[in-house]
Amino acid sequence: MRNAFFIERLAAFITDVIIVTLVASIISMPFINTTNYKKLSDESNKITENYLNHKLSTSTYVNQTIDLNYEIYRETGVSNVLAIIIYALYFIVFQFYMGGQTIGKRLMKIKIVPNNGELTSNNYLIRGLLNNMILCNMSICVFALVNKNIYYYGMSIVTFMQFIYVIICIFMIGFRKDSRSLSDLISKTKVVKEKIK
Repeated sequence: MRNAFFIERLAAFITDVIIVTLVASIISMPFINTTNYKKLSDESNKITENYLNHKLSTSTYVNQTIDLNYEIYRETGVSNVLAIIIYALYFIVFQFYMGGQTIGKRLMKIKIVPNNGELTSNNYLIRGLLNNMILCNMSICVFALVNKNIYYYGMSIVTFMQFIYVIICIFMIGFRKDSRSLSDLISKTKVVKEKIK
């Protein structure tokens, strides 16, 4: 079995994210107060418009945006938690029971296999937490429980770290001979093309 190409992994990931996001949106929709959410969104748009029209200073704009983003996140708190659970079920549990494949991986005919030894649920747990922003989103949920400043600065740091992590993984998959990313090395796995029977 050859190592999966970057484009195969990317196509599988995009497919999976579309599927999971759609399912998470449908399931979490009843838990969002659309009236309050729309009101906060309209207020956010108005603040942005005022800033672009030079009616607000940069510091006022930043402070009001932080407040509103925090309120929006708190308003959608239950749906955010549900989304994290759905992502974990799909990318960790479902993938484990499907023998290293998600729907996207199955379509691209690629799968996760152990680099050495046996593949365990811990391998999937590590990969899922790192690769699919589950750990990042869990951290942001915890920050939101504390206060708006912790939420804002914590979210900024965690999101930046996730961005750097993704860039490192992309370069590793593209330039390493074995096409293994950082999460592959940490979880002792690799992604390969299935044998065509």
